[in-house]
Amino acid sequence: MILRLSVLVMLLLTAMAQTAPHVVKVAGTVSKIALLSDGTVIGWGDATYGQLGAVPRTSLTRSRYTRQFVRIPLPGKVIDIAGGEETSYALLDGGTVMAWGRAHDGELGIGTAALEMKQENLLEGTSQPVAVRGLHDVAAIAAGGRAAYAILKDGTVWGWGAISQTPAMTPVQIPGAANVVRIAASGHALALTNDGRVMSWGSNTSGELGRDPQRRQIEQAGFVEGLRDVVSIATGTQVSLAVKKDGTVWAWGSNGMGQFGNGKQPERSDAGAWTHTPQLVPGVTNAVSVAASVVGRHVLALLKNGTVMGWGNSDWGQTGSGVAGDFQLTPRPARITNVKAVFACGNNSLAIRSDNSLWIWGNGDRGEFPVNTVTKVPVLVNIY
Repeated sequence: MILRLSVLVMLLLTAMAQTAPHVVKVAGTVSKIALLSDGTVIGWGDATYGQLGAVPRTSLTRSRYTRQFVRIPLPGKVIDIAGGEETSYALLDGGTVMAWGRAHDGELGIGTAALEMKQENLLEGTSQPVAVRGLHDVAAIAAGGRAAYAILKDGTVWGWGAISQTPAMTPVQIPGAANVVRIAASGHALALTNDGRVMSWGSNTSGELGRDPQRRQIEQAGFVEGLRDVVSIATGTQVSLAVKKDGTVWAWGSNGMGQFGNGKQPERSDAGAWTHTPQLVPGVTNAVSVAASVVGRHVLALLKNGTVMGWGNSDWGQTGSGVAGDFQLTPRPARITNVKAVFACGNNSLAIRSDNSLWIWGNGDRGEFPVNTVTKVPVLVNIY
């Protein structure tokens, strides 16, 4: 009888674990938010501008970090998330976009009234999610730095915040962008079209747009030269990356942090320090997706067999191979297997394994939750 009871308890616990909400996407930099399978959102990290919602003051450290997961109430089921430098975004299943956090450069997308919003002494921002003005029928969202973007179901792209030299306080259509299915953004933006080509706009100081001319800003979307059959895109600090159908990874822009994976970390004035022509990343095959971090300055590629390759800056161990305090200039495998999704967020990396468990590695020296020291290899995260 006791044996049968213990078996029943084990079966019940297993069933509960299988049905409990799990993380499906992570976004952000110093502050991070995660979308759960039940359409809710949690967050952790820096809460200075309200980008984690109305976090109780008792949960904040003196540096305004929270060392626990906090739930962010939103008016509907969330189907996509994005995280900027100090602002968070959620796409509701009805096609509208909610924003909360910093507002100074128009990141909330609600007009000049955002500049006057002060709540709970969080300067220039709000912890209360607000609807981005004028957006409907949104299919996906993206953010990077102080800019945010929405892809409408008709394939057009709208952006707000620091999308150009003059911030857009409400969403404006990106000229030339059409048939877009995915966006990656940092100081510049890449857009993947439904026919496998890549469009770009924004800063082009290091050739990160993959097209001429090299200049500070190009606001008209245009195609990256000579790049086709693309299935995944990513942007980092003055660098762009793409995965093609054949599983190869390509990089262009600046190689100053070793993001080309070619064994070099050139100075700005060196030959080969930057290029607008996509370069093959050596040593990576059978890739299905790529992720890059603005703050962390590292790159992660998810392979078809569920392993992860990392390269670039690994000051905090964010490449996951055991290297910390140095650059990892050629791709090496992270110490994790059976991965189905990977994210590069600030000085951290996160992965979701096939069993839906969440793993993290990288920075923890400032008491960042859920790691509290430099973590050079992936560790399991319990979100409950």
